[in-house]
Amino acid sequence: MAEARIGFLQFKQQRLLLFALLVLVAISSNQLNYQTDHEQIVIGAGDILSYFAMSEAAPGLVTVPVPYHHAQRIFLPYLLGIVSDVTGLSIPMTYLVAGSLLLALAFWFFVRCCELLGMREETVFIVSMAVLFNPYLFRHYFMFNGYINDIGFLAGLSASLFGLFAGRRGIMLAGIVLASLSRQTTLVILPAYILLEYALNYSRGWRINIFTLSYLTLPILIYIGTSFIASHTGLPSETDMALLGLLYWIRSDFSIGRFLDFTIRGVIPFAFAFALLLGCRVTVPRERDRLLVVAGLLALIVPICAQPFLGGPDWTLNSIARLNALAAFPVFLLVGMSIDSYMNRLSPQIASALGALIVLGSVHHIYTFPGAFSAEKNKWFAVVHFSAAFATAVVLWISTRRDQERERAGSRLDAR
Repeated sequence: MAEARIGFLQFKQQRLLLFALLVLVAISSNQLNYQTDHEQIVIGAGDILSYFAMSEAAPGLVTVPVPYHHAQRIFLPYLLGIVSDVTGLSIPMTYLVAGSLLLALAFWFFVRCCELLGMREETVFIVSMAVLFNPYLFRHYFMFNGYINDIGFLAGLSASLFGLFAGRRGIMLAGIVLASLSRQTTLVILPAYILLEYALNYSRGWRINIFTLSYLTLPILIYIGTSFIASHTGLPSETDMALLGLLYWIRSDFSIGRFLDFTIRGVIPFAFAFALLLGCRVTVPRERDRLLVVAGLLALIVPICAQPFLGGPDWTLNSIARLNALAAFPVFLLVGMSIDSYMNRLSPQIASALGALIVLGSVHHIYTFPGAFSAEKNKWFAVVHFSAAFATAVVLWISTRRDQERERAGSRLDAR
């Protein structure tokens, strides 16, 4: 076992490898042409049109009415519109540069969070690979970099978690502010930060303080301010559809087939998370502080995933996969904590095989290769993706069980 541990990459080496793989993901992802691929944008990424309209209007306010919830997310589009004016870069190129930098920052903070939670090198490598090659995260956003507010939310979320785990309050607060300016989702995950802060500091007699009140108050003030802007530049609010759309749909046009399709789309970003959990025997931490961290991560995941589901098929449409994937960072942090005790048995060879399966599952028919939106290609991608996830679970299960049997045999020999 010692040889397997010595043979595995150390944290600094892993970071270099993971960021080299980030570059590989970027250059192997499909590139959207905003001049000629207008139909793909309208069908699959209509939010981008609103963000571009706000950027084109900067430094003024948009005069073409945009959806209310898009108008609330004015900060990054407005800022990038000004940058475009100052630098002379086109708006799509400005989004590409800014989006790429934010994605790299988000990934860096995620890897550091894994390390700060005390995960082994093997665990950090596997869960980082699963996040990096998730087709609904980096591949998606390298192609559709016009989703700048989703990217900003991911960067803010991972930065805030890093700041929390590292005890860097300034970074934590900046991350929460960035996430709040990017998406209204931040409001519903604020209780999770309180739980996580308590988990990390309860032994020192933690209580709500000025800093806690700051990161609770600022997102609320941001929401009030952006709502005021949206009331003058956006269409009427449709918050009821975002929260009750599923209920309206069930009462008026329910279809079991469409409901199953909607649910599967919502689950597919987490196929490899389930695979890693199934491949190992899930362990619940016994230490109170670790258990509270698990509860805090769940408090992040559930609200992020609940809102797209509550919107229902008519409101959320096929965006449920993209929106649920916004929870990927806390999901895979939780997975890493759950499987970490088994990863010390993982040889570099098995880790490489798992990495290859994860890469295979990332080969999306649109985000990786140029292609049309078609039901047939969607089905083939789903088959390949779920098959790769299943194979990951099988390889991991066989590997961990085999090593457990060897350890039991060794213990019996020592007892004799």
